[in-house]
Amino acid sequence: MMDDDNELRKAKWLLFMGVLFLFSAFFAYSELRFAIWGKTTEAEIIETFETSEPGLGRKAVVRNVVNGPEKDILAVKFRYKEEGGTLHEERDDVPITWTLDDPEKVTVQYIPGEPESARLAGHSNDGSVYLFLAMLALLMFFGYRLYRHASEAVHGSGRRR
Repeated sequence: MMDDDNELRKAKWLLFMGVLFLFSAFFAYSELRFAIWGKTTEAEIIETFETSEPGLGRKAVVRNVVNGPEKDILAVKFRYKEEGGTLHEERDDVPITWTLDDPEKVTVQYIPGEPESARLAGHSNDGSVYLFLAMLALLMFFGYRLYRHASEAVHGSGRRR
């Protein structure tokens, strides 16, 4: 009975690690998209203001889940043109301590052809990439241990490799 409890505990941990891995992969995917398809351009600043309410949209929800609700936010509304000439107006919420070098222009990163995909250059979420890599390493480690444990159960513990 005690061995069954131990195996159940291990299975729950493995399931928890798998779910955490999937969440970290989802958040790291955004950074990967910017690294592969992202473009950089100059944007005109329309408005900046301090707020405690994050902008609406998918990015705000993801940011809230990863970082928790932010208390003081600097919201930056900007306008930029894609390479094809399409004009976009978007907003990025950054920490209140963020400094803008020029009050009229800012460098932004965007994914071509996708609305609400722009962010201020340098406003990345590298933590999600590191979490993903750590989760990948942990899953590989536990997967190897599970394989070794299963091999011993099938072939016996006396067999050496």
